[in-house]
Order: sequence, then structure tokens, then C-alpha cells
Amino acid sequence: LTARPHDREQQPLVNRDEAEEIAAWLEDLGYLDDASYACLNYAFPDYKERGRKALEQCGLQGREEEYIWQLSGGQTHLLALAGAVSLQPDILILDEPTRGIDVGAKYEIYEIIDKLADAGKAVIVISSELPELIGICDRIYTVSYGVVTDNVEKNGFTQEYLMKGMTKEREVAA
Repeated sequence: LTARPHDREQQPLVNRDEAEEIAAWLEDLGYLDDASYACLNYAFPDYKERGRKALEQCGLQGREEEYIWQLSGGQTHLLALAGAVSLQPDILILDEPTRGIDVGAKYEIYEIIDKLADAGKAVIVISSELPELIGICDRIYTVSYGVVTDNVEKNGFTQEYLMKGMTKEREVAA
């Protein structure tokens, strides 16, 4: 949840001293720190090991001590995914996991999603990119006006069919 005041000069979210303190702290934050942060918050005693394992699962092994401010857009997505994976959830919900990143990073994220699913994890992907969904999903639910309109198995995926489910008109009560 974020807030953005209309007049950021008069109503800053963070005052200048706090901003400088946060910036100094972030400057020293490494990949492993970021990947294991959620586990630390949940007080897992093995939080560093979970972070290392998640970095490895996301193709970021050997970079534990690199600084997060050096990340590219794709690496940022991979590191965010590593942070979620470090918690070892049975169900992982990814909202637009590849928005705004290059094709190579997208492919890496698709591979991670496939490996998680192969390991028995349920991965729910929310995406506005139909080719992405068709390529990585075993089942797609279409939604129109907040209502689930269809549940399609892998063999029934076509962009045209899915678009019909996504654009169904809301039924009007008589």
C-alpha cells in the first residue's frame, strides 16, 4: 500500500533526514539480504540458508553480496521472486510477473514457474498478456466484470476463445 500526496513539497511521505538514512541503508543491501528478508521477518532460524537456496532457484547464485542498487529491471523481478520463493510457499500468486522486462528475463521467470509447478507448488499467474498465459499455464480462468466466466484446460487455449470469456457482457437483471 502506498500513498502519494498531491503536494509532495508540503506533505512529503518521508522527511529529508529519514530519506537520507533509508538511502544509506539501501546502499549496503545485498541480494542475500533482500532474498532472505521475509524469512527473517517470520523469524525462521535458517533464513540465510533459505535466501541462498531461493537465489539459486532463481539463477542468482554467486551474487549474494552484490548490491541491489546495481540490478537491472529483469534482475529486480528475479530477486523479488527469490524473496517469495524463500518462504517456501505451497501456493504462490504472481501478479504480472514479467511486466516491463526483457525477453531473456521473461524466459528465466517462466523456467522458475515451471520448476515450482513441477515440484508440486501451485502457481497462480495473473497477467494481461495472453501469449504469456497460454505458454505457461495448465488451466486459465477468464474473468469479466469481476465474475469468473470460464475455466479452460490447456488443450482449449486460443487467444480468441480466451478473449470471448474476458469480454462477456455483464448479465443485466430483469
